[in-house]
Amino acid sequence: MIYTLQLTNKGLLKFMQAQYRQVFQVDLNKLQKISGNELAKFSKQKFSAGGINIGKNETENIIAATECHPYYFQMLCNILWETCQEHGRIT
Repeated sequence: MIYTLQLTNKGLLKFMQAQYRQVFQVDLNKLQKISGNELAKFSKQKFSAGGINIGKNETENIIAATECHPYYFQMLCNILWETCQEHGRIT
């Protein structure tokens, strides 16, 4: 089975913000964004090290959906990691 990553940038980001704020009541806007290039290299390296193949388009979709915000980027990648670890790829 292959999981397909389909994101609507603003909808996903708003959902993730609401979930985090409900639990921790913290203003995540204080975190500084990380460059898309750095996030792309980091995610490619970490997914590959874990035996999960992720394509350039999928990485770009994650970066666009999370708007280079470190918390949301990590949160979405973690969800994908957990979901796709068994299958070994994200498309």
